Formats: sequence, structure tokens, C-alpha cells
Amino acid sequence: MSKKKAGRVSRLCVMFFIISFIGWCFEKVARYIVYNSGTDRGFLTMPLCPIYGFSILLIYLLLGTPYSPRIGVRGKRGGCLGRVAAFAADIFIYFLLATLIATAVELLTGSFFGGALGISLWNYESQPYNFGRYICLGFSILWGALITAFMLILWRPLYRAVGKADRYLLRALSLVLVFLSLADLAFNIFYMAKMGTHFNFL
Repeated sequence: MSKKKAGRVSRLCVMFFIISFIGWCFEKVARYIVYNSGTDRGFLTMPLCPIYGFSILLIYLLLGTPYSPRIGVRGKRGGCLGRVAAFAADIFIYFLLATLIATAVELLTGSFFGGALGISLWNYESQPYNFGRYICLGFSILWGALITAFMLILWRPLYRAVGKADRYLLRALSLVLVFLSLADLAFNIFYMAKMGTHFNFL
């Protein structure tokens, strides 16, 4: 792997953990607001919700960003109005595809933890238009909208800020975070096999 590719992988890896931490914070705040409870619904003991990192990185790799989408309206000509209309169309297409990808990740993650490990990280049984308890129309639309907004507003400044760090520091940080996350995952699988639940102190 070339130095350029290795640097990009490290950069994306650190982005994954930043987004996973932001997702964890979002879950905690939402839980407090809606249920007045600080219960952690994640599986890891560390303050991370990797489903957020996986979803957004997958969407970035497949779709790009709303500013430079890999799938969308091309040939933005016809004056200012035409460019605005094309950009709006790109955002709408991006939103639809991001919604589908995030919904697929949510379904696969929920099914794996629920089926293979017997853990219900979330449950949409009480929501209309739910499928298998793990996805529902309302939350799928919400995730698509939030991801599109994140990619419009926060992705570029975060990506640029991470890119300014020393590449050796990024590589070391990404390796440490990957090791800690895998150790956390292994610990919780063994802990759950013995205690019936994952370890949680947050």
C-alpha cells in the first residue's frame, strides 16, 4: 500500500471513531430527552456506537458527499436557477440512497445482535410500518435526513481537520483505537456468555 493510500485509510479510520463517538453522544442525549434515562444501548463498553461510523463511511465511499455525489444530476448548466435545481435534485437523490443504505445497515446489525447474540439493541415494535422490529419507515427517513445534513454541514470540516494531523500520529491512533475496540468487543462477548448481558458502566 502506498503512503498516500495508507494515509487515507488512517484518516478514514479516525473519522469512523469520531463519528461513532458523536453517535454515542447523540444516543445518550436523545435517551435523556425522550425517556429521562441514561441507559446505554450500545454493545461496546467504550463510548462508541459503531453503527453510526459504519453507516456514514459506507455512504461516503459509495455516494461521496452531496457536494460531489457519485450518483446524481450531472451537467449542471442553464444558469443559476438550473444549477440550484440540479443541486437540490442531487441532495434529494443522495437522501434517498443514504436512507436505503442506513436502513440496510440497521436491519443487518439489529438482526445479527438479536438473532446471533440474543441482544435487542433497539426495538421498533411500537412504531408503525416496522419490519422485524429492527427498522421502521419513520426512523429510516429520520436517519436519511440526519446523515444528509451531517454530510452537508459537518463532514468536510471534520475531514479537513483530521487531515491536518501528522500522518504517523493518525496511523498510530487508528491502530490503537482498532485494537481497543476489538478487545472491547471480545471482552463483552465473553462477559455476555457468562453474565447474560454486556458490561456497561457509562
